[in-house]
Amino acid sequence: MALAAPLIANHDNLDPSKTLDTPLLASPAQHWPLGTDYIGRPIWDQLVYGSRSSLLVGPGATIIAMVIGSVVGIASGFYGGWIQAILVRITEWFLVIPFLPLAIVLAAILGPSVRNVIVVIGITS
Repeated sequence: MALAAPLIANHDNLDPSKTLDTPLLASPAQHWPLGTDYIGRPIWDQLVYGSRSSLLVGPGATIIAMVIGSVVGIASGFYGGWIQAILVRITEWFLVIPFLPLAIVLAAILGPSVRNVIVVIGITS
């Protein structure tokens, strides 16, 4: 659905100035398939175009988490001893701290952007 967004949804409907003729808060019966929001934008178009960011965030965060996990695991296994103990404790710290509060704090420190969301999810995963 996200890849075919230009084919199944109209991007012009996301601009509030171009939706002057659509009803506000219309039900799905009035404006198929999901109705409209308080500005008159179709919810379907918002859903389709909003799903496109998931295609960027998901794989990006997964790659970062895989790289960090691989580096920590390889270094821990190769060196052993006190380096392994330190790396294991850092890993356990990330496992014990709840994900959502940590991600919110990191996102607040780094600022709002898609790149920062990818980095925060990748680091905390």
